[in-house]
Amino acid sequence: MWQVADLAERYGADVHDLTNDQVADRFERHRAVGAIRSPGEFRIDANRIDGGAIEINIVVDDVPLLVESVLTVVGDAGYTVVRTDHPQFTVARDAGGRLTGLAIGGAGLHEAWITVTAAASPDADFDALVATVRGALQRVVSVRDDTVAMRERMAEVIASLADAGGDLEDIRLLEWLAARANFVGVGYRAATVDPAAGDALGVWRDPETPRPAPAATGVAVDRAWLPTGMLRGRFPILVRAVVDDVEHQFLGLITSTGLYQSVRDIPGVRHKVRQVLDGLGLVDDSYNGLAAVELLQTFPLVELMASEADDLTGRIRELLDSQAGRTPRFQVRVGLDGQTVSALVFMPREAYSTAVRTRVIDIIKRAHGGDETDFTTRISNSPLAQLQVLMHVGEATTLADSAGASCRAQLADAVRTWDDHIRDRVSDDASLRLLGTVAERYRDERDPADAAADLPIAAGLQSGDLHVAVDTPDSSAWTFTLYLCDRQAALTDVLPMLQSLGLTVDDEHPHVIDRPDGSRVWIYEFTVQPAPGVDVEHTDDLPDRVADAFRRMWRGEADIDGLGELVLRAGLSARWVEMLRTYARYLGQCGFGYSLSHIASVLGEQRGATAALVDLFAASFDPDSADDARRDEASDRLDGHIAGILSLDADRVVSALAAVVRATLRTTFYIDADGWTRPTIAVKLRTGDLAFAPAPRPKYEIFVHSPLVEGVHLRFGDVARGGLRWSDRQEDFRTEILGLVKAQAVKNAVIVPVGAKGGFVVRRGPATREEGVECYRAFIASLLQLTDDLDTATGSVLHPARVVRRDGDDPYLVVAADKGTASFSDIANSVSNHYDFWLGDAFASGGSVGYDHKAMGITARGAWEAVKRHFREMGVDVQSEDFTAVGVGDMSGDVFGNGMLLSRHTRLIAAFDHRHVFVDPNPDAATSYVERERLFRLPRSSWADYDTSLISEGGGVWPRDVKSIPISAQMSAALGLADDVTELSPPELLRAVLLAPADLLFNGGIGTYVKASDEADADVGDKANDPIRVTGAQLRVKVVGEGGNLGVTEHGRIEADLYGVRINSDALDNSAGVDCSDHEVNIKVLLDSQIASGALDAADRESFLESMTDDVADLVLADNIAQNAELGVARGTSRDDVELHSRILAELADSGVDLALEALPTPDALAARRAGDLGRGLTSPELATVMAHVKLLTKSRLLASNLPDNDLFAPMAQAYFPAAVRERFSDGIAGHRLRREIVTTCLVNQIVDDGGIGHLLTIGESTGADTGEGARGFVVANDVFGLSALIGAVRAERIPTAVGDAMTSRVRQLLATSSRWLLSHRPQPLAIAAEATRYGDVSVLAPRLGEWLRRPEAVDAIVAEYTEVGVDAALARTVAEAPYRVHLLDVHDLAEIEDRDPDEVGDLLFAVLDHFRIDSLIAAVDTLPHGDRWNLLARVALHDDLLAVLRGLTGSILALSEPDESPEQKIAEWSSARSALLQRAGATLDELVAADEWDIATLSVAVRALRSVIG
Repeated sequence: MWQVADLAERYGADVHDLTNDQVADRFERHRAVGAIRSPGEFRIDANRIDGGAIEINIVVDDVPLLVESVLTVVGDAGYTVVRTDHPQFTVARDAGGRLTGLAIGGAGLHEAWITVTAAASPDADFDALVATVRGALQRVVSVRDDTVAMRERMAEVIASLADAGGDLEDIRLLEWLAARANFVGVGYRAATVDPAAGDALGVWRDPETPRPAPAATGVAVDRAWLPTGMLRGRFPILVRAVVDDVEHQFLGLITSTGLYQSVRDIPGVRHKVRQVLDGLGLVDDSYNGLAAVELLQTFPLVELMASEADDLTGRIRELLDSQAGRTPRFQVRVGLDGQTVSALVFMPREAYSTAVRTRVIDIIKRAHGGDETDFTTRISNSPLAQLQVLMHVGEATTLADSAGASCRAQLADAVRTWDDHIRDRVSDDASLRLLGTVAERYRDERDPADAAADLPIAAGLQSGDLHVAVDTPDSSAWTFTLYLCDRQAALTDVLPMLQSLGLTVDDEHPHVIDRPDGSRVWIYEFTVQPAPGVDVEHTDDLPDRVADAFRRMWRGEADIDGLGELVLRAGLSARWVEMLRTYARYLGQCGFGYSLSHIASVLGEQRGATAALVDLFAASFDPDSADDARRDEASDRLDGHIAGILSLDADRVVSALAAVVRATLRTTFYIDADGWTRPTIAVKLRTGDLAFAPAPRPKYEIFVHSPLVEGVHLRFGDVARGGLRWSDRQEDFRTEILGLVKAQAVKNAVIVPVGAKGGFVVRRGPATREEGVECYRAFIASLLQLTDDLDTATGSVLHPARVVRRDGDDPYLVVAADKGTASFSDIANSVSNHYDFWLGDAFASGGSVGYDHKAMGITARGAWEAVKRHFREMGVDVQSEDFTAVGVGDMSGDVFGNGMLLSRHTRLIAAFDHRHVFVDPNPDAATSYVERERLFRLPRSSWADYDTSLISEGGGVWPRDVKSIPISAQMSAALGLADDVTELSPPELLRAVLLAPADLLFNGGIGTYVKASDEADADVGDKANDPIRVTGAQLRVKVVGEGGNLGVTEHGRIEADLYGVRINSDALDNSAGVDCSDHEVNIKVLLDSQIASGALDAADRESFLESMTDDVADLVLADNIAQNAELGVARGTSRDDVELHSRILAELADSGVDLALEALPTPDALAARRAGDLGRGLTSPELATVMAHVKLLTKSRLLASNLPDNDLFAPMAQAYFPAAVRERFSDGIAGHRLRREIVTTCLVNQIVDDGGIGHLLTIGESTGADTGEGARGFVVANDVFGLSALIGAVRAERIPTAVGDAMTSRVRQLLATSSRWLLSHRPQPLAIAAEATRYGDVSVLAPRLGEWLRRPEAVDAIVAEYTEVGVDAALARTVAEAPYRVHLLDVHDLAEIEDRDPDEVGDLLFAVLDHFRIDSLIAAVDTLPHGDRWNLLARVALHDDLLAVLRGLTGSILALSEPDESPEQKIAEWSSARSALLQRAGATLDELVAADEWDIATLSVAVRALRSVIG
């Protein structure tokens, strides 16, 4: 005997698709069931296993039909069988029936170990299930035990019939059935009128097994409805043979061997075959004869046995005809018992399907009142498919003609081919060709009526296309069908789109159509209905609107959001919804407090207001129907709807949308997509009209929306410029751009255009570069589509097609690169060229044809001028003295790389970028410079490329992703770290770099690294650098230079300055980049006009531009030098100028500048700072911002006047351009499109940089002159005295900044007094050219000042002071004498009035100046405390009064004197006539001088005393 382990191994070999552990577990359960069993005993167990499934384990003697019997009763009990295993073993058991293992040879018990696994059933009754299975097993055993007896009964019946002379063919048939190979019997009974009487064997031993009543008159074979509880089919074969009035019934199955024998050989059938052929008149081997035999061969065998020959003949004839015409046929026969119906259905093979079969069975059941059915299907090479339906009817039935006809009609329709139904409905060839390729599954699933709609659509779709069909009946659910060619749809894609339209999906049915061309069309049919709460606006075009809305979403042309419900709720098209969505998303970018879903809800509820919004937009901008009267009507109607809204929230939503529509000036909504870029909707807005828009509010903005890209372009004037950024801030990119444009506006103060900034987001991120370029191109195209163009030949403005303009001409649009778009300028210019925009490649500076900022190093060079100025104020020349630096950036970058090569004395001790941190604790200036230069020229270098052998001891380069970095003693010393610091994480080391005690922190990277102490990191908006950011108060460097943008927050700069760090605004430091771009744009505009006129060959344009690179750089850097010089002067006097600066701040605030937004103090806050412990005035960053806004305000005021049109400014316009342009295209400069703006910019820069930030304000306060009049005064004074040239000469001197600033201030005294003189003494407004000509000879008199001054000691002392520090002697004397030059204006006028020689008048005037001590009084006035505005005005008034007294005295004396008299004689002779007056005045002056307490009152008395003697 083998062991049980061997049985387990055999068991596992017979059980498949389970893991070893699962097999082992089951074997243990099964072994427990069959552990003890006696022969003939049924061992059964039913239990629930893991996962809830039901497992039935059976161990029983192996007999035939076991598995079929068990599966039959389990299925009849309502369980779903999912697995069956039936290993068979010969086992050994001991005397007590205990299992001991497998038997050797055949000496053991032959057992079946059956496992049936059924699906989980919560209501399972295991006891009942076991009992049911036990009954089935009992029946199987009964059949086994009675098999011999049943065969004997069959033999006895055959013998009896033979003895009685029965029909020989019947006897042969019974003999054929008696062969075990042909028929398997499961029951026998001798049937009489009494069902309970007679012998019963096999299944009939069970009294519950139905017992058919006798019905035969001889031998009959037929199907009968008889559930056996053993056979799975309920229609077994019942053989009836009548002998001596007893009907012997044999129940069983014909085997497969019997079924597939030739009908020519089977007794009882072969004669019928012969009769059929004869009846049809067919020869056996003829074509039709063979066809008839083939039909008979495929007929159900029992049907042949049960049918009469004549009936079969008719049926075969019918089928032969049907094959030729492929028409369906139906043959119905009722069995002997009258309760079993056999229906044969013949149909074209292609017509058969599961659905057809189901319909046919249902029809037959209904026609005959049947319940239980069984079917068999036969599909062969025959053109006809065969379906036999066996059905039990409750009562004996016959087929009435009317019932049969009705059934046949229904069956004919049911089995009519799918193709037939299609052909009834579709006639076009393309659709019908699809019948040859559509799959059977599609035919099964799709009703012909629906398929007839599908096929023409599927035939017409191109690869990648879609089609949407919507049916919206009033009385039933809606149907939404989506057709896709060569692509599939996921429910996760479709459902959100339908839901966004306000539709709820009830169910979905997918289908597929294969086309002859190889394409595949996917069809998705959804049953939908409006979602709860969605009240539908029913219109005739509702299905089209829904379909169009879905198509747009599917193609990515519309967002998937709640606004889509407006298609149903408000009766809008998807296009109108997209318009409203554009405005709604703009509101979101402005920080509007309501979500899109809430806005959608409001608009859906307020249908009247929504319709009025649409009408207002259409009446305003539809190029085919825009009309002001319609606009007014729609606007009034909208206001009426708003007035009727009760909800405050809804009122705010609709009012905000109404405000934005009314603020719209232009839109691309009506421009047809050209296919060149992805379509967008752009609206140009007058932002100042929108009270909810965050400050500062630009003059204009363009908002661009599409599902692919969104963006905004903000600009503060008609002529504006700024970069376009690829933003990653999806939710608030406008906030980001608004912050940037504020800085850009300040930065642009030095150039022609005012500030502008744009930005876009790729809405389906993260995006590749290619996707970013596509979005950038679409964004640029949208901007250009809204912008006017120019005819370069005539200068006339060209309006964009299909754009209704509600503003004036607006042809100037210039952009630049920014974060994320550094290499996109050529792309922008390609869009400009596509639209033939007049600016061409001047549209976006920095492209392949233009000035390469990195090659020029222009941004860094501009920032370096600020660095040099800061260090010069500390007495350090960074171009000749070593200094230490730390920085942000790497040598491959434009700004940082160039910046770190601008001085060979830079000792860079540390720097970092986004990849590495570099530390060189004790660098050699010369060696490290060479290595940095090598990296700069190495393409795509990083700090990792630095030759570490050149790094001083203790330094190195580390990637930023390491866990920690060792800190050497040298690093610790260089970075000012504590002695116990031995390692730092990368963020900690980066903070240490920022906080190093170096001379310079130079920022050339991207990011914000310094904030104010009271600012939160979240406020900065640069999350990536939160871990390393420091505060301005923590900085230990002496100077911060910013080539990059936003490296320090505005408040961080101010804090750093207040803590002693020298720092400007980033806008001022790096303004050279925008200045260079502005020059490039304006040069290109000029050159393009010269090409158009024929003055320049287009082929020479690029080389000509390139030839001027150095000249452009010089022009740009001159602006940086001038701005930094003025800022330095202002820094030096900021403590004393608090009152002046407060007044400037007040004026800026009054003009619309938001001081808080610009990080500027209010006048009161500035006064409090000055009076506080710090005792400070404006910081350098604040002064830089103030200076920028003063320039911007001045520019706007001058552009609004006619001053820039003065021909006197022709040289100024010429000077803006390089010499080569001036020489070749002087006339072109005069006709430049932006001449006025160029002149204004240059003039304002000159006034502010040379005259000082407060010059125009103080001139206005002291004279009442407005900005234009003050500017005129400046221009004339500057022209007469050459002040800008003089200040430029001072700036060029290599002298201490304190001396240079003092010299500048001295020159400005002349500017202020001469400007006031001109505004007070000359007709207003000043005729600039005439006045400049009139006083042109003043410069001739200037050299005589040295001779005319009676007390030159003071001037000589100043000259000596200047020359001692290296100032050119001639320049020193010119500056020292500058305040006295204002008197030359009086000299000129008096000489003219009195018709005297200017030399005579000048000598006399300066004698009077000295004799009457007016010079001393002027000096006393100049030394008065600045005080408030009124003190200032009093001082200025006293100063001007003294000048007037001087002029009056000189004129009076001159009138009474002779030319040949000396000044002293003239004064003496004049005085003799006024001795009494002079005595009193002299006494007063003597008393005042003796007291030596000069103030406003005492000086006023002195002036009055002097005036009294003039007479």
